[in-house]
Amino acid sequence: MSILIGNNLFIEELPIDYNGKLLDLDPYIAPLNAFFDKLEVECVRECCGIEAFSFMPENIHKALVGLSSESIVTQLKAMQTAIEEQWWYNTVGSTILNNNFDKKVFLQLLAHIIKTIEDNTNFLGE
Repeated sequence: MSILIGNNLFIEELPIDYNGKLLDLDPYIAPLNAFFDKLEVECVRECCGIEAFSFMPENIHKALVGLSSESIVTQLKAMQTAIEEQWWYNTVGSTILNNNFDKKVFLQLLAHIIKTIEDNTNFLGE
């Protein structure tokens, strides 16, 4: 399974290492619930996990309506840093997103979301 992030652009899923401990992402994702709720456009997370969400740039931009782009980016970057600082975890998971990930895959997804928001914010001059 790959995560679609643009026209013919994907983040390739990697095998998940269940031999080590799993880093719980929910404490970091919970403050971003309103944002992730708006990305849940393909299905419902209880059914499809991460595939329920759209990470296409246009859907990321739509999800920001009514939210503070600056606050979302700050929280996403804080999550990114927290994951990177806990280097001993190879696998991360979230019951909120109903998915487990290889840490590298989730960090790539966060980087994509952050870049998409920052590029749009810079373009709009916010």
